[in-house]
Amino acid sequence: MDYGTIKMKKYFLSFILILHSMQSFAIDSIALPNKSFVINTENAIRKLEDTIRAPHEILIRFVPAGVSIKNKNVNNDQIDIMASKTVMMMTKTVRIKGALDIVPVQIKSALEVCYSITMDFAGSDQLITDNIDLLNMLFCATKITERKIKVNVVSKIIKGENYSSLMGSITTGIVQDQLQPIITAVQKTIESQR
Repeated sequence: MDYGTIKMKKYFLSFILILHSMQSFAIDSIALPNKSFVINTENAIRKLEDTIRAPHEILIRFVPAGVSIKNKNVNNDQIDIMASKTVMMMTKTVRIKGALDIVPVQIKSALEVCYSITMDFAGSDQLITDNIDLLNMLFCATKITERKIKVNVVSKIIKGENYSSLMGSITTGIVQDQLQPIITAVQKTIESQR
């Protein structure tokens, strides 16, 4: 597959996830719990957009939950970590590589801005890629006042081609545990802006 085809696949998957955020369509996916948070700061919408468009700072502030981390490397929109998790008295260490793809979503409301953020796990260890292909998050911010926005996050995991009930549920749980740390990293990045 050439690069253009891969990009089109990602855009298509993002489109499907947005339209069918609560249902599985032709793609086998797992809906994750919806999250929301409030940002109180001057020019909140602009700061959110600036933060999401430049994910390097988010990835630097990202502190994974539920796993032990070694060798965290961030390069622009990519993260590479060695993560260890103990399940049933067995510890497994895997390499997780993620590349972010951020696409603005056109909304007709002047009071709302949305971004589809896709994390592609290609290049990760086989345990990850067998079970998870993509994580898609839809961030939609609604302006409440000039200094206050509410952000809703709808997320889905696109299963890997060799998803298994045991290892798939463990890897899904690991990814699900990262939603709040991602949100916290976004909040801290916004708060750091002047």
